[in-house]
Amino acid sequence: MSTQSKTSAVATPALNTGTLAVLSKTFWELGGYDEGMDYWGGESLELSWRTWMCGGSVRISPCSRVGHMFRPVHAYSFGEHSAADVLRRNTNRAVLVWADRFVGFFQLFGGMRCKDAFRNCAQGNTSF
Repeated sequence: MSTQSKTSAVATPALNTGTLAVLSKTFWELGGYDEGMDYWGGESLELSWRTWMCGGSVRISPCSRVGHMFRPVHAYSFGEHSAADVLRRNTNRAVLVWADRFVGFFQLFGGMRCKDAFRNCAQGNTSF
C-alpha cells in the first residue's frame, strides 16, 4: 500500500514563475538569482532547475493555491526590448546552462525564438 496521499507533495524538476517559494538560507546557498538574466522572466525556471540538478528537491504541493495577477502594463521598463524578448532570452539562457544534452530538443521544437532586438538571443557568458 502506498504511503502517498492525494495531498502529499510531488517531486518535479521545475516550477513556473510566480509559484516558487524557497527559504532565504537555501536561496543564498544556491547562489541567488542568475545575474546574467535580464529584468524579469525565467528566473524561477532557472532556480528550480539549478536546485534539482545540484541535488536539491523541488516539490509541488497539490493543496496549495496561488493567485497571480498580471498588470495591464509592466511596472518597469525593459529598455529597448519587449518583455517577450527578455523572457525568451532568459529562457534560452536557462536551457543552455541546465538542459545539457537536451538543448537540441528545445531547438528542434522551436525553442523560444527571439526577435532581432537580441540578435538571436545572445545569452551572455554561461560558463561557471
